This record gives sequence, structure tokens and C-alpha cells, in this order.
Amino acid sequence: MTPTVTSRDVQLKSFKKTRLGSRYAVEDVEATMERAEQALRSWEARREPTLLASMSATSGGAGILTADQLLNAVFDPLWMPLRAGYDQEDVDEYLDEVIDALKAWESEASS
Repeated sequence: MTPTVTSRDVQLKSFKKTRLGSRYAVEDVEATMERAEQALRSWEARREPTLLASMSATSGGAGILTADQLLNAVFDPLWMPLRAGYDQEDVDEYLDEVIDALKAWESEASS
């Protein structure tokens, strides 16, 4: 099964910013999204005969973000009034999709 979310999707994803309600710090989310993009790119590269694939295979995938790590990622909610952050629900829903994609790659690799 090919995951529905790709590294390119993660790279291009934008979240709603809000100044009120439940929100996460932009910097925290963007750092995690970058790690998720790198992890998906590593998995995708294993299917493509490219320099990136050989580099990924050499490292054995050490240090790439796993589905479990992403599932357990904790973002500090913003409590400062009127400071813009990413809408928590928007972020959480998308990261669930990314987790599913990582689980699919991990499952495929273990079978």
C-alpha cells in the first residue's frame, strides 16, 4: 500500500493561523513538519534508485522520525493572548494523516 501523504504534501502544507482559541507555537509545528518531511522522503527514496536513496540506505534510517515518535510529540499550547499560532485542531488532524503514512511505510518495511 502506498501512503496517501507524501513528503511533498508535507512540504507544501500550510495551517490556519489564529490569535484566539487553541493554538500551537508556529516554530514547534514547523520543526516537527520538517522532520516528518525528511522521514517520508527517506522512505520514498528507498523505492527510487537515486543518490538520496543510497544515502538513506547507508544510514539505515537511523535518526528518522517514526510514527510512534510523531504520535507522542507534544506541542506547548500558546497561552499568550493575541500571539498568532497554528490552529490545534488543524495541526492534529493533519499529523494523524502523516502518522498513518509513516505507519504504512514502517509496516511495509517489516513485512
